[in-house]
Amino acid sequence: MERDMHFEDTGLPWVMTSPNIPTPDSATLYTGTILVANSNLSEGLGTTRPFELVVPVD
Repeated sequence: MERDMHFEDTGLPWVMTSPNIPTPDSATLYTGTILVANSNLSEGLGTTRPFELVVPVD
């Protein structure tokens, strides 16, 4: 393994680190959630695609 590898490149099986991070994609996208923090946007928590969806909240 190399430091610049993406998880998919390792060949290792994915183990959910949290119910809110069910896929390697959601783990990668989690790092950008600070951009929508304290706004009227939701990161999609509680959906089947957390951190993959950004929707307005009324």
